[in-house]
Amino acid sequence: MPFYTFECIQCGIYDEWHKSTASYNEEAKCPSCYQERKRVFLPPNLLFTSQALRKRVDSGMEPKIVKKENIGGKPRHHHKHSQQPKRPWQISH
Repeated sequence: MPFYTFECIQCGIYDEWHKSTASYNEEAKCPSCYQERKRVFLPPNLLFTSQALRKRVDSGMEPKIVKKENIGGKPRHHHKHSQQPKRPWQISH
């Protein structure tokens, strides 16, 4: 009997035993609130972490949008180089 982990929007994460590997898709609703659920693939012991930490990890995959004004820091360092490098070994004609 396979052991599967599911997540319901209302009830959160829960585990279920199923008779076969094909039967877990038959019931696509949460057994307590009958809302839609999705199968969750978790590494060992991640199930026991707090919900706040799980949300933070999931949101860490999304890029942070930053405006130019909010970047802060020092302005970029610019050099003023002469247009032509000095080449003392060259003699002009």
